[in-house]
Amino acid sequence: MLWLYLICVPFKPDVISELKLQGVWEHITHQRVPGIDVLGKYKLIFWYADDYTQPYIRDVVDDIQTYLNAGGKLILSSWQGIRNMLGGTYPYGFEPSDWLYGWWGIDSVGLVNTADFVGTYGEAGYPDLQVDTSEIISSWDGALKYVELLYPVEAEVIARFSSRSGDYDSIPVAIKHDMLGSNCVVYFGFPLYFMELNDVRELMTMVLEQLGVVETVTQRLPAIPSIVYQAYELPQGVNVRLYDVMGRYLGTYHELRRLKPGVYFMQLLGTNTVRKLTFIK
Repeated sequence: MLWLYLICVPFKPDVISELKLQGVWEHITHQRVPGIDVLGKYKLIFWYADDYTQPYIRDVVDDIQTYLNAGGKLILSSWQGIRNMLGGTYPYGFEPSDWLYGWWGIDSVGLVNTADFVGTYGEAGYPDLQVDTSEIISSWDGALKYVELLYPVEAEVIARFSSRSGDYDSIPVAIKHDMLGSNCVVYFGFPLYFMELNDVRELMTMVLEQLGVVETVTQRLPAIPSIVYQAYELPQGVNVRLYDVMGRYLGTYHELRRLKPGVYFMQLLGTNTVRKLTFIK
């Protein structure tokens, strides 16, 4: 699968290196955002921007619509992304004839201007996220401002607001909307850069699984040592490397008996094939 990572400011470098992107487009290098001539080459676009004073995406909203109409997939993580696309001020309300209602599956969008966002409650099997307080300016006291509140009409909620004050608890802040054919939008109403690295890594893995980029294997077996053989029927001499969710190397499949139930990743040596394994007792 070909996919492009669009960036207006630095993202988590460890996460980006793991994604094995076929293209990276940095605004600081190109001094422009890509149009449909670039977007159309890729099946999946990950657009990341957290400078809400620079609404670069507004220049290519029509191109993004064209891209999605042609069957593209879009992951968008942005600060005040809806305002950057549409202009105007919060709150926003949409009619069934509006693009964001039909294609994104959202009815309305609000904004929390105060520093109250400390993370998310994962929904639909997605992990919780915690704010990386080392990235937050000190005057915000470990919480994030300017987080969008999303009110879906058809979209699936994948994350809900974790509010320090409790005023906004459980309001949706991230959605996934599958459209006709292969089209799909995953939208985060906050910048992932300010979330804990390991949380982002787990989240992005699950998002990419849902979009068909990473395959998942879940097995319920009474004995952990037999899972690789039963799931993959590995011939003698084939070696497999195992990693935990933080990317740390654990050993080969011969050492599976040392693993506890949980989530792991395995790679067939000599290939780029990676599989997620969920061991459940």
